[in-house]
Amino acid sequence: LDSAVLSQWIRLIPQILLRLLLKSVCPFFGKNRNFSELLGILDAFFVVLTNKICMTLTQRLYTIGCFLFIWYACLAIIPQISLLLGFKIALWQFGLSAAVFVMAAWFFFRKNLVQTEWKSFGLNLFITLLIFSASILISSQFIDLSFDGNWYHLDAVYLLKNGWNPVYEVLSTEQTSYSDKYLNHFPKTSWVVSASIYNLTGIVESGKSVNLLLLIAGLFVGQNLLQSKFQLSGFLAW
Repeated sequence: LDSAVLSQWIRLIPQILLRLLLKSVCPFFGKNRNFSELLGILDAFFVVLTNKICMTLTQRLYTIGCFLFIWYACLAIIPQISLLLGFKIALWQFGLSAAVFVMAAWFFFRKNLVQTEWKSFGLNLFITLLIFSASILISSQFIDLSFDGNWYHLDAVYLLKNGWNPVYEVLSTEQTSYSDKYLNHFPKTSWVVSASIYNLTGIVESGKSVNLLLLIAGLFVGQNLLQSKFQLSGFLAW
């Protein structure tokens, strides 16, 4: 199903229904010139309205996807800068990340999308935070049963949340579930983000919400890029 065909059907269905309704209520209007002109005006209105809806939907999904990536970047960068400065994972870093995210999202909204409407920005921001909240809620309902997830990943998130600063502290075997080599040498960005979320919610499983977050962000941004850059149909782009 091509996106252009879909948008045509979106236009035609309300027009057809409106014509049938008016003609059934006032059948003698069918041959009236003024009535034909009224239908023409309504047709034009529906074209403008549905075009705006379709464009807004595509742009909105792309914007929300970019906002989700920016939100993840803020949750990753701010706490890691704090760790470099000698701080430990704390709630104030989450609040600072949220403030930086709003400013960065507004800058992106204005410069890259050439948009300045506060209402549209606020709606995109609200949906972004709603997706983030839903990701936390969903992830918190499932217990990770994977081997790695219950071993060094869990160790890393738990220890980061409870004061471990990997910049200045090297873990010993006794401090971990025999996973010290992994924790001391593996990249830690995803662990830091998960630990920040865990610190906020108090639920260790909620840290895995970043997986859903990045999945949705990649889906929204990837669909837009495939459709705009490679001229794929809406169905194939999804």
